[in-house]
Parts: sequence; structure tokens; C-alpha cells
Amino acid sequence: MYRSISSGALLALAVAASLQANAAPTVLYDQSDFGIGIGPEAAQLLSANDFVLAAPASISSFKVWMRDGNVAFGGGDGVADGVFRSFSGVLSWYFFANAADAPGALIASGNAVAPAIVDTGVDTFIDPDDIFELTVELPVEIELEAGRGWFGVREGAVGSAYDGTSITWMSAHVTQGAGRYTFWDGANLGDLVGPSPIDAAFQLVGTVPEPAPLALLAAAVLAAMALRRPRRPWIAALCAAAVVSPAVQAAGATQFVYSPIACRTFDGALWIFPNGQIGNKHTSQTMRVFCPLIHEAKAENSDGIQVSIVNANRSKRLRCRAFFNHPHANVDPPSFVTAWVGASGNSAGIETATLALDGHKYLGGSHMLECEIPPKSNENNFEGISRIGTYKSGVD
Repeated sequence: MYRSISSGALLALAVAASLQANAAPTVLYDQSDFGIGIGPEAAQLLSANDFVLAAPASISSFKVWMRDGNVAFGGGDGVADGVFRSFSGVLSWYFFANAADAPGALIASGNAVAPAIVDTGVDTFIDPDDIFELTVELPVEIELEAGRGWFGVREGAVGSAYDGTSITWMSAHVTQGAGRYTFWDGANLGDLVGPSPIDAAFQLVGTVPEPAPLALLAAAVLAAMALRRPRRPWIAALCAAAVVSPAVQAAGATQFVYSPIACRTFDGALWIFPNGQIGNKHTSQTMRVFCPLIHEAKAENSDGIQVSIVNANRSKRLRCRAFFNHPHANVDPPSFVTAWVGASGNSAGIETATLALDGHKYLGGSHMLECEIPPKSNENNFEGISRIGTYKSGVD
């Protein structure tokens, strides 16, 4: 029986690309040693601080340290009570190219709505107030070349007018590199002045792409071969989607065990855990996941599908379904989509579970698993990150 699946080569490329692009995020530039005194104003003005990358990298998130500004200028109330009164809830961010050790062309900018805010427990010693750590997950990774660049933040949306309050971006203890420049017209990126010897405190987090190991690239190629040449079941068994050996079942039935690393994702923010699970770190977008399935001819009623999941969102549920297509299936029409099967929705909304999908009517053919992973939540369990792990086909 011959199956023609044109996605084989694409799967190989997807495996290789995911191995190359999804290294664990790490701190790429650290200037987080914030002081407890002064710092640049960040509601009307836009300050830009330089940073240096040793290699090309993708920025995925950042941290800054801020406080309500001086009381006399519409800032805080001089009371360290854990309330960030002057902050509007929106922080705009900017990345600039380097131009003769000064901010040059704007590379990227955007708005972070409701960034994660944590009271550091450290208070300023002048006009006492809380110092807050703000963490922003970027909606897309900012790809930058090696060398010097410039980073800045300002309270309020990109291009918004000054709201009359005062926010202070805390200074760093030690000035690094070329110092700090300031756009006195922060809304329009105008009136650039600098450099100043007082840097602001920030931290950039992201990944440095690494070449995929040759062995894994070879495995990706074998995966494509397995999809294109189904008459060689030993290749399919060896390479099932992510090179996980299949379990052996009784009565001659074959069970394939897959890793989700080979799955293709859309929307959301992909996060790969050390144990091979994949999750969604985006705080508002649902991530759609499409995963390959390899089915061989089996005994009737013996080819169910199981997906191991972690659901860590109280209000939204992780769910999956399967697609089947075979010209010689024992039903008409020869294609089928299962109903969505989702997490149970228990009272806590936090669970590990296995979803079971029935696919016994379709033997062989081309198959695909689709899952929807809800956004990251504020739960402590599982870091609030819903995820899928190992999935199986051919389950009796």
C-alpha cells in the first residue's frame, strides 16, 4: 500500500529549524545593578542605553527597574507602600541601531500592556518610595546583529503625549559602554542629547542560535524518508516524528511514541522544556500546534491516540483533535476530523492529564494531530505554562 505525503521534506526542515532556533533563553546583557537614588525621567523623556552583543542574537524579553518620580513633579507620594501610582499600565520599548556610539535608526518598537510588576522590597533613600521590577515578554523576538545597539523605555504608548505624571527609570551603579542618550521629545524621538555618565538599569534576555547537531539533522532526514517511503516500516519505527523508538504491543500491533519537538507552532510563544515538553509562554495568545502522526496497518479498534498534557490555566482549556485521510479507509468519505477533546476543567484548573482520541476507523494514510495550548496564566503550579508532552498513536 503506497502513501504519498508531500510534507516529508517540510517535516525534516521543521525538525532541524526547531532544533536550531529554540535554544533556552539566557541573559544576553546585564546592567541590573540598580541604585536607590536618582535615575532618568521616563514619562516625558525617552532615555536610550547602549548594550553590546558578542554574537547575533534574538531578544525575547527584558527587565527594567523603575519608581514613581519625585513628588514635586507629579510622581509618587513619598511612601513605600507597594503601589506604583504614577504608572499608566503601558510601557513602550525601543531598539535602535548604533551610529558612531549614539542611537541611530529605529530597529523596532512596541507597547507592553500590563507588564509583570514586582515590588523589589528595596526603597529609595531620597523621597522614599518603592522600586519596582518590570518584566516584558516581547510579542516577537527582535533579531539583532553582534556589536553595539541601543535600548530604551518610556511610560505610555509609542508616540503618546506626556500624561503629566513622573516616572523614574532607576540608574545603574556602574556606567557601561557609551553611556546614556536622551530624547527630550520622547513622543516623537526628537531633541537627542548626550551622552550622560549615568546609565539606567536593565537586562536583556534572549537566545543565540546554535547549529543543530549533525546527528539530529540526520534524524530529521530519516523522518522525511519514513514519511515518503511507508513500505519500510523499520524506518518509520526508528524515526517516528521525533526519533523516539516505538513501544511493542501484543498481537502484532505497533504503537508509535512521538516527541512534540517536531511539531509546528503558530501564534503564542513557544517554550521547549528540558524534558522535551512544549508550552506556550505568551500571556494573551493561544498557541496552535500541528504534529505529525505515522500510522501503519493495524488490527481494527487498536489505533487510538493519546496525548500527555499539562493544563495550567483556570479559565482556558488545552484541547486536541486528530485528522485522518486514507483513500482506502473502511468508511466514506475517506477523511475524518475527530471532535475536540480537552482538559477536564476541574475546580482548580490545574492538572496533568492524558487526552484520548479514537482513530480506529482509519488504518494507514496521512494523519495529523492539532492542539490548542492556552496562554500562560498567573498560577504558581507548572509556572502557569500549559504544555503537551509525549503523544502516542496505535494505542490499544
